[in-house]
Amino acid sequence: MMRSAAALLLSLLPGAAFAGTHVDPAGDALIRRTDAGADAAVIDPANPPDLVGLEVTGWTSPDPVGDRYTGAVDNSESPDLLRIVVTFDGLVSPPGTLGLSGLPYDPTRFGPTPVFGFIEFNIDDEVDSGGESRAVALNRYLANAARFGALPPETDTERFVTWPGQTDSDFESDPQFERTGAEFSIALCGCWDLVVLDEGGPADGVFDAGDSWIVSGRFLERAQGFDCLSLIFGNAGDGGPSVLGHYDPVTEARFSHDVQSDVTTLEIVFPITPAGAAMLTGEPVQPIDFTFGGGNHFSVEEALTDVVIGAETATGTCDELAGDWDEIDLHPPAGFPVRPLDPSTWTARAIIGTSYPQQQPDATYVWTDVAFGSVFGDVDGDGSADEGDADEIGSQIQSLDGSAMDADGTVDGRITLAGFGPAFSLYDLDYDGVVGPDDIALLGETCEADLAEPFGVLDLADIAAFVTGFIGQDPIADLTGDGVLDLADITAFIEAFTHGCSS
Repeated sequence: MMRSAAALLLSLLPGAAFAGTHVDPAGDALIRRTDAGADAAVIDPANPPDLVGLEVTGWTSPDPVGDRYTGAVDNSESPDLLRIVVTFDGLVSPPGTLGLSGLPYDPTRFGPTPVFGFIEFNIDDEVDSGGESRAVALNRYLANAARFGALPPETDTERFVTWPGQTDSDFESDPQFERTGAEFSIALCGCWDLVVLDEGGPADGVFDAGDSWIVSGRFLERAQGFDCLSLIFGNAGDGGPSVLGHYDPVTEARFSHDVQSDVTTLEIVFPITPAGAAMLTGEPVQPIDFTFGGGNHFSVEEALTDVVIGAETATGTCDELAGDWDEIDLHPPAGFPVRPLDPSTWTARAIIGTSYPQQQPDATYVWTDVAFGSVFGDVDGDGSADEGDADEIGSQIQSLDGSAMDADGTVDGRITLAGFGPAFSLYDLDYDGVVGPDDIALLGETCEADLAEPFGVLDLADIAAFVTGFIGQDPIADLTGDGVLDLADITAFIEAFTHGCSS
């Protein structure tokens, strides 16, 4: 853990950050079961998947056919290739299957520490467009992030599920957790069969420390809420959509573990334009034709062009999810604020986790981390965990204790949650199925590495404050409190930053 924290600290020093970089503290993973009672055995609970970084950039490669992963960031407003790098603390293995889509239940097929989850990308900077059906949305960010005891500041907080009973089947009712705002997602869902193309070493079928695998699967998918307006078709068995209208091409990706830093990366290079698709295949450019598979190319531009056309005639719920896409220009003038094909403008949020060693009748995922921007204990969404949040939890207890929301039906200073596991509460910070004094007490914990605003979250500002203070011999960097700034303070800062105070 110390080595990975040091690597993260070094990667975030001034000059390392660029547009499309997102960071989340190492060491903030928590076990959030979803089975009834939240007490079933978890796959390797001592090593829960912990997301620490995400890079989303344009990309250029000198040999995109032979080695698409070697190249350089393309900072132009119109790149042809997209590169996504997801970084996890420690060794995590590619996801097996979870008994979905007719596939067997085999989560640890590729190793004992599989990672599952979803990383969502908002491309048009609008929270009203993009989303999923209720069945899909139940396993996405808005329906589960509050399990980690926080709301991200200045976002669509009214769409988060925060109490039991809020996940009804009515799209129009609040919270509209189905309306995610995302146009694309990385889907590590365990619902499609990952194929190993190259293990890069001993072919033992197990992703071990130091391994680097090339694999294929339906990693990057368009929001399924757009399926109802889509013209997409193809043969699912030949690389086409898994469901009619859904844009989820089979593409290549690389899983790698670095022994020295003890981090695992998932790297995807995906075509943004038809020209990018031609680069990756070494074939002539194909026109956009709303099909893929069987040698027919795919790209972000093709998927979004389909949305733009379909949004013109969409009705009902489909029209609501389409938003203003019928008015969006995929190739706007230089400097225009909405540039859908420029990945440096995309925003991201994520929820990841693991699963159960034995298939559960009522649960699929065990969530372990959410990112980016939420602060543990920030239940009012103001960007910090403080006395105001303690007051908010106390107010919730006062108004709901003994009410129909309280499963024990008695006024005892606590709210017992009905159906805990599948159901939860934002205010249950210790995730024990009860909202009470123990949750308020957690807000009294300190965060030693939190040296700069916004307080309550560890980010680049805290690292910059420590580095500046250490170089300038400022007491702010004296984390050991011995009056001397030395290696012990650096170690203390890394340990405190690794422990984290955000989720």
